[in-house]
Amino acid sequence: MQDEVKKLLDIKERLRKRIMELEDELSTLRDAEQAIDNEIKSRSITPADQLQTQSVPPPASQPKSGTMVDLKSRDGEKIGEVEGDDRSLVVRPLKPLDPEAKPTKFLIRKLEEYRRGDEDLVRGKRLSEGDAFNYDLEKGEGGSIIAISIRNYRTNARRQEVMNIIRWTIERNLESKGSNQ
Repeated sequence: MQDEVKKLLDIKERLRKRIMELEDELSTLRDAEQAIDNEIKSRSITPADQLQTQSVPPPASQPKSGTMVDLKSRDGEKIGEVEGDDRSLVVRPLKPLDPEAKPTKFLIRKLEEYRRGDEDLVRGKRLSEGDAFNYDLEKGEGGSIIAISIRNYRTNARRQEVMNIIRWTIERNLESKGSNQ
């Protein structure tokens, strides 16, 4: 019986040491993950000071009912066209978007978040179904995205947020296509 207790105490001590080793390793891995996240953010996300200069387009570029305006990159290059009114937008990138590209997947994920958020409001009867955010992706050859239709963005702030994400997505797609050529 005494030998069994000794063995159990020995096993317990080895487990405690191993748990401490694993906790140290986990801490190191989390630090490395955070460093990588910070590096990714610094390389791929537009800094806030640049967003402020692009976030509110001049009034001339705000689509009026049924009008078409150019969508421009941060550098002022035309990267698409936007047609819209006070409830909907249609964005047509000059070059089709690769649906498998990470920026495009990010865009679709964000649009889904908006849609699901409004679905929750509809289920909670805080929003009518006809006013809920929705979107469609028009696909061309090979499944590439040639147009993005947004309906019921409801506020100018949300419209601007969606447009910033779309602009960012188109720019990143163009950058990746340029580096592959």
